[in-house]
Amino acid sequence: MKHSILLIEDNLEMQSLLRILLEDAGYSLYSATTAYDALNVLETNSNLSLILLDLTLPDMPADVFLSKVKTGELAKGSPIVYFSANPYLNQMPLIKGVTGVIQKPFQIDSFLKQILEFIQEHQKHTPSGLVIKPEPKQFTTLM
Repeated sequence: MKHSILLIEDNLEMQSLLRILLEDAGYSLYSATTAYDALNVLETNSNLSLILLDLTLPDMPADVFLSKVKTGELAKGSPIVYFSANPYLNQMPLIKGVTGVIQKPFQIDSFLKQILEFIQEHQKHTPSGLVIKPEPKQFTTLM
């Protein structure tokens, strides 16, 4: 069973780099550049291992997106992780429903480790908690 991730990132270069990184690490990836695109993906792919949500999207604030996801029960309990270059991200209180944060820029090995930890932590609290560990490759820094 391959873990699937929804990547919501409006910067196409960053999205492309993260797609390569995550797919090379063994993940199945869905991507969206706007919150509305992400909602459409969630309507047909709600059983995800993780949702990576850029904090600043062009069409909708992240808290409004989260509200729509929870109201429509679209994520089916998938962990949602904010990631952003906002220098105050780690100081911001987590909105209910957000599992954690990843600060950009980040070390790629650290990023992959965090992704795996968020997925494994979520699986500990789900009935079918089967843990499959993709073998991450060695990378450097991604900005």
